[in-house]
Amino acid sequence: MQLIITLIIMGIILLLIEIIIPGGIIGILGVFFILAGIALGFSKSTGIGIILLFSSAVAGLICLWISIKYFPKSKVGKQLFLDQDAKDWQAYEESNQNLLGKSGISHTQLKPSGIAIFDNKRIDVITQGEHIENNEKIRVVKVEGNRVIVSISEQQL
Repeated sequence: MQLIITLIIMGIILLLIEIIIPGGIIGILGVFFILAGIALGFSKSTGIGIILLFSSAVAGLICLWISIKYFPKSKVGKQLFLDQDAKDWQAYEESNQNLLGKSGISHTQLKPSGIAIFDNKRIDVITQGEHIENNEKIRVVKVEGNRVIVSISEQQL
C-alpha cells in the first residue's frame, strides 16, 4: 500500500513540476506514475482501485479548477503569463499613414520592392509593378497597413 501512495504522490509532484517547467516529458511521467498507482490499487483489491480512480479524478478536477482560477494571479503564474492582452495592438506602423503624398528618394532599386528614404528615414516600400532605379525621386501614392506603395515622381532629380 505504501508503494501505491508513493507512486501517486510522485505523479502529483511531477505534474506540478510540469506546470512550472513545461516540456511534456515530466507531465507524461507524472500521469504514468498516477496510473501505475491506480493499477497497483486494482491489483490489491477492486475496491481500493475504484477508490483511487475516483479520488484521483476528483482531485484532478479540483486542481484543474484551482489552477484556472488562482494560478494566473500567483507569483509564478504572473511570470508565466502575459500582463497585457493584444486589444490595443496594431498590426501596422501607424506612422506610415503620415507618408501618404510625401516625396522621397529610392535608396535601392525597387523591383518592385526595396528601400526608400523619406525625411532621412529608411522605409520599406513597394511599387505598383514598375521597376524604379536607385536615387530616383518617388512619391507615396497609397498606404495599406505596413505596405507603403510608391510610384515614380514626375519631377526627376
